[in-house]
Amino acid sequence: MGLQISNLNAGEEFGKSFHDDLTKTTDEMLNCLYSDPLSVQIKEFYNYILKNNIETPRSIEEYFVEYIMIGLYWRNYATYASGLSGMTKKIADVLYNIQSISPVLKPSIEKIRGKIASKRLLKQDNSYELIPIVENFDRLIDWLNASKYFIHERNRLVNWSTFLKQKSPIYVSNFLNGTKEMSRRFIEISKSHLGIYTTGTESFIHMAKADYKNREDIIYITRPEEDYYLNMFGVEILNRSNEHKFSKTIRKIVVLPECMAAPNSKDCKTKISKNTQADNRKCTPECTANNIKRKLDKHGIEMIITEPQTSFSHYIKQWEKHPKVGIVAVGCVLSSLSKFYEMLELGIPSQCVFLDNEGCLKHWPSKNDTKTLNQEVLFGKLNIVKNKISNLDYILN
Repeated sequence: MGLQISNLNAGEEFGKSFHDDLTKTTDEMLNCLYSDPLSVQIKEFYNYILKNNIETPRSIEEYFVEYIMIGLYWRNYATYASGLSGMTKKIADVLYNIQSISPVLKPSIEKIRGKIASKRLLKQDNSYELIPIVENFDRLIDWLNASKYFIHERNRLVNWSTFLKQKSPIYVSNFLNGTKEMSRRFIEISKSHLGIYTTGTESFIHMAKADYKNREDIIYITRPEEDYYLNMFGVEILNRSNEHKFSKTIRKIVVLPECMAAPNSKDCKTKISKNTQADNRKCTPECTANNIKRKLDKHGIEMIITEPQTSFSHYIKQWEKHPKVGIVAVGCVLSSLSKFYEMLELGIPSQCVFLDNEGCLKHWPSKNDTKTLNQEVLFGKLNIVKNKISNLDYILN
């Protein structure tokens, strides 16, 4: 499959910048938050969190992302959730747990999970529409959990369910309908600014539904275009909300995905070790990771390379609740929001930077070229000024 799914450089030929357009989208949505009567519901949820000491309160803007997420996921996945059985939930949990602790059984388990995903989790029940009640919201949350590709998003929505259980049926109905209305507005605004960067998504999904049938990642691969917008917007909000805390950390670590090394080069010596991480050896000149590593070394900033999500989780665990260590996680659009939520769950001051396009071999096997990112954005988060980099390159080389 050689289709371009999302491309954050797609606007350059038209004089457009992805990061400028994402800023416009975010600012427009925040204007909705600050002016729309529906924002009262988000403030009520914030006060509920604060009063009951459920978690360290996050910003209203971060809860706004979750509010939109509820409506968007209801729109995209409610028909699948309506057909979810208790048995399917249990089997999905058992298989995932076995896969997590047994590398030997992982290939066999993934085949079984793939069949369950295609035949059970993606089975639409059009005869039964989820009405806006708490029980059906829980059903949606259960479906997200059973897929195993929304684990950290699902964790964020559990508190909303607890909040709604204390409200009247009329309130719940108005609330869930409000999230759907806000998500509709979000899609409209996002598509007007960000649609140019996701033009290949619809065609890719159409092909993937057939070509990826019975693969365990089919739910992840076929996520609709609106999910890309949600991840873009969500990461931007989380970056803004956590920027100050991250800037105060003393030790900063950049975590790159394996696809940023030179996968086709015989000279590439970056191999993932038994502890699921690797240091870049700076062995291949055309390697993007090499280029970044050389610049970071001059500023005393560490860089590590991990395999997809499992090894990322394994690596960051050691920095749980470590206030002096900050992490910049680099990833594709679809994985970055989940990574961000995971780091925040562990109390790690964090930032995220997007790859220019998708490309890990696990999910997109034909897209085996080395991935790139906007290095100016990455170095900006690390407070490395462009002129400062140029001068150091001149002096040290």
